[in-house]
Amino acid sequence: IFSPYGRKQLVAMAAAGLLASLALPSVWLRFADPTQGGGNGRYAIWTIAWEAFRTHWLAGSGAGDFRDAYTAAFFKVYQSGETPPIVQDSHNMIASTSVELGLIGLLILFVAWFFQFRTVSAIPRTSRLFDLRLAAEASMIGLCFTALTLDVLYFKYLWIGFMIAVLIRNASVCEQASRREA
Repeated sequence: IFSPYGRKQLVAMAAAGLLASLALPSVWLRFADPTQGGGNGRYAIWTIAWEAFRTHWLAGSGAGDFRDAYTAAFFKVYQSGETPPIVQDSHNMIASTSVELGLIGLLILFVAWFFQFRTVSAIPRTSRLFDLRLAAEASMIGLCFTALTLDVLYFKYLWIGFMIAVLIRNASVCEQASRREA
C-alpha cells in the first residue's frame, strides 16, 4: 500500500480475485438476494447482544457468561425475519466482550489490542526483520477483521498471532543489541 509497486500488486490481486469469483455464480447470486441482508443471522444475534449489553453496560454479566446474558435478553428484542436460536454464541469478539465484561472490559480489550499491534512498531525499515514486522502487523489487522464476525478471543490462533509478534520484537531487540556491541 505504501509503495507504488505494492499498490500495483494490490490492484492485480483484487482483479484476480474478482475474476476468480466469476467462476462461482453463487457468490454473486447471494449479493443479489434481498433476503441475505441479515449477515447469515448475525445481525439478529448482535441486536440481542446489544440489549444484553444495555442491561449490564458497565461491568458486564461476567466472563464466559455471554450465552446466559443472551438468553435473558432474547425475549426483550423484537424479532423480524428469521428468528435466531434462544441459546447462541456471539459471532463477534466486540459483542461478546462488551456483554461479558461491559464497557470496562471493552476498553481494556481495545487498549490491549492496540499495544499488541504496536509491539513490532519499533523495528525500523532498515532492519532485516522489517518484512516480518509487516507480516505481523498485517496478521493483527486480519485478526481484527476476523474478530468482527467470530469471537476469536478463546481460539489459539489469536494468541499464536500475538506471540509471533512478541517473538519478532524479541529478535529485533537482540539484533539491535548485537549491532551496538559490534
